[in-house]
Amino acid sequence: MGMGSTPKRPHRLPQAVDEHASKAGLRTVAVFEAAKGVLVLVLAATLVAMHDRMEDLAEELLYHLHIGFDHNWAQALLRGASDLSDRRIWTVLAVALAYAAVRFIEAWGLWYRRVWAEWFALLSGTLYLPFEVLAVMQRHAVVRGEQILDDIDHRRRAAVGRPPLISCRGDAAAAGCAHGQSLA
Repeated sequence: MGMGSTPKRPHRLPQAVDEHASKAGLRTVAVFEAAKGVLVLVLAATLVAMHDRMEDLAEELLYHLHIGFDHNWAQALLRGASDLSDRRIWTVLAVALAYAAVRFIEAWGLWYRRVWAEWFALLSGTLYLPFEVLAVMQRHAVVRGEQILDDIDHRRRAAVGRPPLISCRGDAAAAGCAHGQSLA
C-alpha cells in the first residue's frame, strides 16, 4: 500500500437490503409495477392530447367492439366522455401522476431489494381499501366482502414472504378445495 491509501474493505450490502427475498421475483414485480406506472402516464397523456375528441373516440370504441349504446356502462362511458371539463382533466392528470410516482417508487425499491419497498407495496395496495369498503356498503355484497378479505390476506402474506391462500370460489370450490389450502 502506498502513502495515503486506505485498505479496501469487502463490499457489503446495506442493511436495508432484503437478502432473503428472491431477487428474480422482486425484479419481476418491479417491472410489472413500473409498467403500470408507464401505462397510466401514457393514458393520461392521451387524455390530455385528445380531450377535444373524447366523445367521438368513445363512440368509435363502442362501435368497433360491437357494443350497443343502450348498455348501462356504455351510457356511462359516453356521459363521462361528454362531461370532460378542463378541471376534470387536470384532476385526472394529477391523480395519474401521483399513481405513477407511487408505482415508480415501489418499482425502484423492489428492484434494489429494499426492505421498505415490500412494506411500501403493502401500504400502496391498501390505498384501494376505502373504495372497496364503499362498494361493499353500497351493494351489500357479501362476495365482494370476501374478496376484500382475500386481498388483505394476500398482501399480508406477500409482505412476510408466504404464498397466498387459495380462495374457494368458482372452479376451486367445485373441485372441493379446503379454504386455507396453500398454493405451495
